[in-house]
Amino acid sequence: MEELHNINSDELLDKFEFEERIEDLVEDRTAFDPMDLFKQAWEIFKSDPGPYLIFTLVVIVASALSAIPIVGFLVTILMLPLNIGFAIVTDKYLNGEAYEFRDFFGGYQKFGELLGVGLLVMLLTLLGFAACVLPGVYLAVAYLFASSFVYFNGVDIWTAMEGSRKLITPRWFEFFVFGLLAFVIMLVGAIACGIGVLVAIPVISIATHLLYRRVFLYPQGEGDFEEDEYTS
Repeated sequence: MEELHNINSDELLDKFEFEERIEDLVEDRTAFDPMDLFKQAWEIFKSDPGPYLIFTLVVIVASALSAIPIVGFLVTILMLPLNIGFAIVTDKYLNGEAYEFRDFFGGYQKFGELLGVGLLVMLLTLLGFAACVLPGVYLAVAYLFASSFVYFNGVDIWTAMEGSRKLITPRWFEFFVFGLLAFVIMLVGAIACGIGVLVAIPVISIATHLLYRRVFLYPQGEGDFEEDEYTS
C-alpha cells in the first residue's frame, strides 16, 4: 500500500479512485478520539453560534411538521438534503472560507442524490431494525458517511453507501462509541428543559463532520482542526 495522502473536501473522485482510497484507509485505520472530536466541535460552535442555532431551529420545526399525517411524509422527504447543511458550513469554516446562512441549504444543489441516499439508508436501516434490531444498529452506524461521500466527493449513491460500510465495519465498535457519546449529549440536552437540544444537535453534527475529515480526508493529520486557531 502506498502512503496515504490527504485530499480536500471539494476533491471529486471517480468510482475507481474512491474505492481504492477506501481499501487503503481500511488498512491504515486512522486513529481518532471521540471525546476530542466533541471538544473541537464545541469550540467551533462557540466561535459563531448564531447561524448554527437558527438553522437548528429550522431543522427542529421541520422535524415537528414531519409528524403531521400525510403532510409529514412530504416534509420528511424534503428534509433529507437539509441534514448535510451543518457539514457544509462547518467545512467552509475549517477551510477558512467565507460562508453565509444560505450555505446551510446547500444540500438542495444535489437534491436528487441526497434524497436517494437518504431514502435508501433509511429504508435499509428500518428493515434492519425490523429484522431483529441489531442489523439496524449496525447499518445506522455503518452508513454514517454515505451522505458526505455523495455531497463532498461526488460518488454515486450505492458506491457511497458501500464505501461508508466497508470503511467503518472493520472498526465498527469505535464508531459505535462515537454514536453513544452523541446519544448521551443529546440526552443531556433534552433533560436541560429541552433547550440544550439547540446546542446538542449542531455540536453532534459538527463532530460527525470532523470525524469524516479525520478518517477520510486527512489520514496524515494535516488540515485537521487546530484548537488554538479557533479559540481565543
